[in-house]
Amino acid sequence: MRSWPTLNISDMSTSRTLHWFRNDLRLDDNPALAEALRSDEVVPVVVLDDRFWSTDRWGHVKTGPFRTRFVLESIADLKAAIEAVGGKLLIRKGRPEDILPGAMAEWSCTTLTAQAEHTPEELDVESAVAHA
Repeated sequence: MRSWPTLNISDMSTSRTLHWFRNDLRLDDNPALAEALRSDEVVPVVVLDDRFWSTDRWGHVKTGPFRTRFVLESIADLKAAIEAVGGKLLIRKGRPEDILPGAMAEWSCTTLTAQAEHTPEELDVESAVAHA
């Protein structure tokens, strides 16, 4: 009688990507998310960066109450859209370079995807994340 080997699920490799939603708080028309979805699993995350609400060099708050409300409503809409397709959006507060490496380790992610940004401040954050 022939015996079949037992399938050990822990031996199967699963690619898991952490997708960092930045200014692209939508599921549709999102090239970075489309790239993430090429993985077996995607862990979506939004990081509420404290610097977003800090003051600039002239003493003005970078993000006022109207923009803050818009961002929070957009995150709520994104969360609902992800939940509608059976997912869960991680929402963290802090600096991305502090949050994202830990989230990648916690969820065993091997790849990080995000929308490319173009302003010096956002590029500085990308660089800090890459170094972390």
